[in-house]
Amino acid sequence: MQNSPTVEEFSNYDAGIAAYERGHYEMAMYDFEQRAVVRNDPVAQFCLGFMYKHGLGVPPDPRRAIEWYTKAAKQGYMPAQNDLGVIYGRIGEQALLLGEESGIEMLIKALKWFHDAGNQGNPAAQFNAALMCRLTATLSLAVSFSTNPTKTGEFHHLVVSWNEKAASQNYPPAQYELATIYRTGSLGTTKDAKRALELLTKAATPNPNAALRYKNGYPLAQHDLATMYARDGNFTEAVKWYQMAAIQVVAARGVAESQFHLGLAYHKGDGVNQDIKEAAKWYQMAADRGYPSAQNSLSVLYSEGTGVPYNPEMASRLAFQAAQQGNAIAQANIGKAFAEGLEGLDAIPQDDVEAYYWYSLAIKDKASLDKAQDPNFATEASEAFETVGHKLTKDQKNAIRKRVNEWKPRILYGSGTGFYINKTHVLTNAHVVRWEDDYGTEHEFNEVRLGFRYVKEKLSSADSEIDLALLIDSSQNTETATFRSHPVDLGEEIAVFGYPLSSVLSYRGNGTSGRVSGLTSTIDDLQPDNRFQHTAPTQKGNSGGPVLNTAGNVIGVVVSALNPFLRWKGDQIRIEDRQNVNFAIKFNIIKEFLEKNNVTGYAVTENLSNPINLKEIYVKAEKFTVPVLGFVNKPEMEPLQFEEIGIDRLELVRDTSHNN
Repeated sequence: MQNSPTVEEFSNYDAGIAAYERGHYEMAMYDFEQRAVVRNDPVAQFCLGFMYKHGLGVPPDPRRAIEWYTKAAKQGYMPAQNDLGVIYGRIGEQALLLGEESGIEMLIKALKWFHDAGNQGNPAAQFNAALMCRLTATLSLAVSFSTNPTKTGEFHHLVVSWNEKAASQNYPPAQYELATIYRTGSLGTTKDAKRALELLTKAATPNPNAALRYKNGYPLAQHDLATMYARDGNFTEAVKWYQMAAIQVVAARGVAESQFHLGLAYHKGDGVNQDIKEAAKWYQMAADRGYPSAQNSLSVLYSEGTGVPYNPEMASRLAFQAAQQGNAIAQANIGKAFAEGLEGLDAIPQDDVEAYYWYSLAIKDKASLDKAQDPNFATEASEAFETVGHKLTKDQKNAIRKRVNEWKPRILYGSGTGFYINKTHVLTNAHVVRWEDDYGTEHEFNEVRLGFRYVKEKLSSADSEIDLALLIDSSQNTETATFRSHPVDLGEEIAVFGYPLSSVLSYRGNGTSGRVSGLTSTIDDLQPDNRFQHTAPTQKGNSGGPVLNTAGNVIGVVVSALNPFLRWKGDQIRIEDRQNVNFAIKFNIIKEFLEKNNVTGYAVTENLSNPINLKEIYVKAEKFTVPVLGFVNKPEMEPLQFEEIGIDRLELVRDTSHNN
């Protein structure tokens, strides 16, 4: 084990850390690498691992992060042991949620590193050790330790023991976990309401001596206290604690729910003066964090123009996201929208099958429907369900029942663009219909939709190497694209149409224009001749959309863009703008892909057709271009919130340096 760094040597850490703090990541990387490689220094190795994990000064590289963390962890450096446990814990948890057995091995590794770090007395590591023991016991995954009841009991004891150690150091997350355990008398403890309330209050109360992120109190504890007061009818006290949790900006848990309940208090006038605008503000904050009840409540306000401007498109999108997560009131409203069909910016196609599907989901939760503001809401939803059902065949109903039985709450995870090449096939990028986890593994989305339209056959084929994919939509779209077979020419005018930044821009589509600026891709592309470069601005969400010539014919598929980045020059940050460096897949590659997948019925012209103006190009493109939305199943259990130790928590780096 390496000796402690001297004061003189520590100044070198400070140089790298100071560079990190001012955002000069390249210099920080250089300083850390010298010490990590030449001196085998664990502090520098830990800092390198952190920067590779978060993509600071280098592209994110989980494998390199693990490599550097491991070097430092094997030397007994606690922050590296802890963060290595965080990585293995998250990999393992995600793998298990996807049904992959490799997750067991990862969790066992995490448990080992958390134990090593916790034994050095750090409360964050002790709390993480408790979390991992709880997960191991809950999922009965203690493979190398045996899964018999006695061993499970030992893990329960460890959950309590590790949390007690961390709580004794006034660590709020551990205090909250213990409060939950003693309130319920779980994990072999005796129910102790008095101790539970004492721990909960300690965790919730702001403490200037606590770790930076918990100086304002622990939001989950604040939310639970608020809920207790609200249940007892003390709304004034409830609002106080909801407010404390709702304004927290560094915490990930407990905040959205408190923001929603604070909005609800202002909406109803419970404990505060009724103020619909203030309610909408808090609903918006919670909705931005993906909280379904807030999405639904805000949707209602937008549909009425109450407290916010009238915005039917925003209302539809919020209701749809809430419905996908299981909000019964939103599901009934979406069912009604499909039954009637909506036109305009909030367009939802009339579709009795989809209407019946959403009504079926909604009426399964009649208790929630009964809580709607309209007392007749539940009855009207049930009657509409029966009415739509009479229009469907027995086979259609059976297919819908199967979908309903297999339904799981889903969240919107990614979006892009696609376009119809014939009546049933939508062409897009492979990376639009798949998602990549934090560790580079690709997965297919659990559901893909074209706007609000359900894709019945999710994926026809996908080729990640050339980045093209096909979706099948049996709705028989009448407008389709026409390809131009003539190769692109350097300098020719082009237009791009798509649905970028779908979280903030309209589903009406967005058009930009530019020129072909290069006939190949980047120098590190293994197949640079497959793509061409252009200057029509593209953003996240444009991927998979059409690149069109001046006649409105498709000459390529948007695939990527080089984004702006920060670079230091002397003591100044310079933004190197790469906004107009964008790439598209050439038609000959598209043609090969379609032929390989036996796709026919798409139109191709060899002629350089007469030009039309940009407005006409965009109008033409909008008829065959659609937003592609990818949804993933919401985790059945909330992901564990491990406590990471970063370079920005310098007191932890320095305080433990003597252990090296």
